[in-house]
Amino acid sequence: MHEVTNRQFPAAMQGGFSIFAALGLVEIQFSIRRGHYPITNHLSNMYFPQFFTDFSNNLTRLLLQNATNEGLLAGQLLTTEDFDDKWSQIAPEYMADAVQEIAGYPAVAIAWAAYVGMGVAVLWDTEWEKHAITPDTYQLFKTPRGFDEMDEYIMEELLGIPAESAGFVQVEKFLRASAEVALTLIRKENIPPQSIEAYQLFSDCVTIFYRLGASLCLHGRGYAYHPAGN
Repeated sequence: MHEVTNRQFPAAMQGGFSIFAALGLVEIQFSIRRGHYPITNHLSNMYFPQFFTDFSNNLTRLLLQNATNEGLLAGQLLTTEDFDDKWSQIAPEYMADAVQEIAGYPAVAIAWAAYVGMGVAVLWDTEWEKHAITPDTYQLFKTPRGFDEMDEYIMEELLGIPAESAGFVQVEKFLRASAEVALTLIRKENIPPQSIEAYQLFSDCVTIFYRLGASLCLHGRGYAYHPAGN
């Protein structure tokens, strides 16, 4: 992992992070890869599908509200089935990298998915016929500079937004604050350590940020939903 630079999130949000240690995500990644799910004996009845749906809806609502207040969205997420299909392909690779960052850089592990969403949205808007089914989309984003600097690569090279520019800084600050919102919500749930529920919440957060990033990109490129016939 590179040293923390002015591009990365503050140390207060990164090093020695207790939330994901408490969730047991650092340990659970190895069990998941082996196909084992170490559910603890302390689970309550709160962990049913509706719990995760409610968590995701609440987080999405908060992020959408904040993005709209910042002028980065207009009250709606902009998405297509193409994005969800591509995420189904990308997610395993992204998650494999993200879980490695959880212990030291949990906010990055979540927020970088938004930059991946931006990258997918650019490809969708420019040359989707080429990238719709290609299996190496994630590597297209990651390989040039590595996971740590994938955000800069996508912003600079794909979106054409220079680092340190006003647009770059606005998005970075927004995603920094958004990651803090997500982590705060996770902390409040008191998820049992070393549980599949912990991993599920993390996965849900990453998916939400991916969709958020795609929406930010499309909104910035002038897309909006319009009633049929208008």
